[in-house]
Amino acid sequence: MKDTLTLFEYDHLCTDDGAEDTIFIDSDAFNALELFLCSQAANENINAEETHAVFRFSSRRGRKTLAAQNYVGVISAGNTEIEILPKIGKKIRYCDSEYERVRRTFLAMLQELRDAPFKNLGCAELTTARMPLFEIFISAFLNEVSKVVRSGLRSDYQDWSGNERFLRGATQLFRAATSQSRQQLSLCCGVQRLSREST
Repeated sequence: MKDTLTLFEYDHLCTDDGAEDTIFIDSDAFNALELFLCSQAANENINAEETHAVFRFSSRRGRKTLAAQNYVGVISAGNTEIEILPKIGKKIRYCDSEYERVRRTFLAMLQELRDAPFKNLGCAELTTARMPLFEIFISAFLNEVSKVVRSGLRSDYQDWSGNERFLRGATQLFRAATSQSRQQLSLCCGVQRLSREST
């Protein structure tokens, strides 16, 4: 099982446990991040010391660190998942309720994105705020996959309601009570039918 490390934007990661103003990360994960940054720099033909989109090389009090940049999300390095939250919660650290508040705010920001799969996360807000970001992203992905599997590539389920001689789907009592035709041999039902047309 992977360890989860939570930090905020612009925090510094260091392998020295006693360093001030830094967050401790094990050397394997630090080396994996360092190797990733160097390989990215080689692919883009830039100096590895230059600013990267996610991390940049830095130093604090003579110790080598990696500073998180203007990035929010999840990065996997070795056996550690690094969860980077927005800097809005940076003042009060090491408090679980503060991390939950920042996660809730971050998820609210994601839900406001246009054309993003985060409009409906499908989880209760309290449960979602306690979950690591990686699990939230996986659940959003699985919700989208289930929609595609359910609808298929060329078909989709569409709502249908009408009178049937036998019960199909859900009974629509309000519609039955207000319906003009009160046939004793039919029920007002609502069901989702599979449509073969492309939507």
